[in-house]
Amino acid sequence: MNITNKLRDKNLESIKNNLLNMLTEIDPSDIELVEMAWGKSPTRSQNTVDATLFESKTVEIFKKYFKLEGNHLGHTNKPDGVVYWTDRLFPKWFGGVYNLAFLIFMIYVMITRGQGHLLSMFLVLIIGGSIISGFWLWARENKKKKQQKELDKMKAKDIARKNN
Repeated sequence: MNITNKLRDKNLESIKNNLLNMLTEIDPSDIELVEMAWGKSPTRSQNTVDATLFESKTVEIFKKYFKLEGNHLGHTNKPDGVVYWTDRLFPKWFGGVYNLAFLIFMIYVMITRGQGHLLSMFLVLIIGGSIISGFWLWARENKKKKQQKELDKMKAKDIARKNN
């Protein structure tokens, strides 16, 4: 079916208006994500730039409205973005669950498909565990820094109120 630009734009405006009416808490400028999703640039390089902006904006929306952590990774051979939340809901020790699950998985692989080199399997185990632990520690440090920033802001507001 060939849809003219005029009909397409009318449909897009209708979708954006419906979203604005349903999502009263959302900033109207964030609705532009819908327009970005429908957009098609004239050149391949501009399409790449637009896709990167779309990916970045999507991660920002998750961070803004769902109070999640996230990063836009982009580029080829990488996920577009990562959004994570486990350190908000689970205690510190829960990060060890990922390592334990990876360890169990690797032991299973070593037992069931043990024809490979044992040294290479151990290297995968060590490197994989290090990466998972690194992500967990990085998330914990970010959380601590954010909490400290929030605490500093609260202290500054308290001092300002006392001085007034």
